Amino acid sequence: MADDGEEYGVPLLNRLKTGYSACVYQPLASLEGDCATGESDMAYWLMKSEPDEYGWDDLLRDGSTEWTGVRNHAAAKHLRAMKKDDRAFFYHSAIAQPCIVGIMAVAREWQPDGEEGKWASVKMTPVEPLPSPVTLKAMRAEGALSDMATLKQSRLSVSPVREDEWKHLLRMAGA
Repeated sequence: MADDGEEYGVPLLNRLKTGYSACVYQPLASLEGDCATGESDMAYWLMKSEPDEYGWDDLLRDGSTEWTGVRNHAAAKHLRAMKKDDRAFFYHSAIAQPCIVGIMAVAREWQPDGEEGKWASVKMTPVEPLPSPVTLKAMRAEGALSDMATLKQSRLSVSPVREDEWKHLLRMAGA
């Protein structure tokens, strides 16, 4: 990926109204719905963490966490693009069956992470666990997800998720 803040050929920092965002947050029980204006300020993301370092259960216990330590330029740009109330999947990485296990919300937009101000962090809070985890293997088997950023650039710890991908993953989770 070019380190220019673009994904799928479109600037992420413009907060696209289609592709990366949804009309409104919808509880897992309600996947369908439309937006009167067709515009939204919410975007969706996928954020990876190794559960032996900090997992979903840790986030539930703590109630919130500062998402720090991201030291990849592209992933840091994604953190800077996040807005309050955006939603993100919590993805357990570096385990036998990597998988999405829950949904988080951006509680506070980015601030500098580290003394140089070169890196970014955001504050995240848990929203709800997924009814069933969605494994990386299952994601790769879905043709509808073939263009998903995290599948194309698996080393990124923070990546955008398009609205259609978000809804598809929720259905896969049994929501």
